[in-house]
Amino acid sequence: MMEEAVHVIRLLWEGANKRHYGKYYTVENARLYTLPDEPPPIYVSAFGPKAIEVAAQIGDGYVGTAPEPDLIRLSGPRSTV
Repeated sequence: MMEEAVHVIRLLWEGANKRHYGKYYTVENARLYTLPDEPPPIYVSAFGPKAIEVAAQIGDGYVGTAPEPDLIRLSGPRSTV
């Protein structure tokens, strides 16, 4: 569900009218009228190895309340402890 939501957000940041018919979300004739100069990064919160792997694939960063170094390493080379 989170993966599809991030996809829809990025789609809307492209500008123009958009539509999306997914498993969880339906978007018809949606448009953002005021776009940023550059799309802002999407940081994804995740808990546990599987969720962190998904967050690393779909997001631009990872957010955790008490991250463990081993789990942060799963999120990719940009991560720091």
